[in-house]
Amino acid sequence: MFYDAMEKVNHKCQLKDNRKNGYCLMYKNGTLVSASKYKAGKKLKEWSTFASFKRENKLSDLK
Repeated sequence: MFYDAMEKVNHKCQLKDNRKNGYCLMYKNGTLVSASKYKAGKKLKEWSTFASFKRENKLSDLK
């Protein structure tokens, strides 16, 4: 988890070998605003709404 200056969660990312590898969830004021998928540090896809993310992905993949 990464925090902003107000100590609120800014984003949560799945990491492997210190690189983004999996999903990264971006927050603003504690509300989910977007999600991205990474492989070995390279962005593969981005979703701007949680609804669009859920349509294409299994929530169990976030564990």
